[in-house]
Amino acid sequence: MPIFEWNYQVEEWSRDHMAPVDLMAGANNLLVARAAYEAACKERPDRVVYLRNGARVLARSKEEPQRKSPH
Repeated sequence: MPIFEWNYQVEEWSRDHMAPVDLMAGANNLLVARAAYEAACKERPDRVVYLRNGARVLARSKEEPQRKSPH
């Protein structure tokens, strides 16, 4: 099933939170997606893991780095 057909995606993102680097799981059920997210966080504790519903971020394993203001 192509990624665009999953309601929820569990992804590893770059350390700067700028781009996904690996699709770890896809699911159409939130409970299944949440379980996959929790397992992914345990499997890759030093990585940035996101649980997303389309563009909406439901959870992230690490906070985004502070961006410097252009002023």
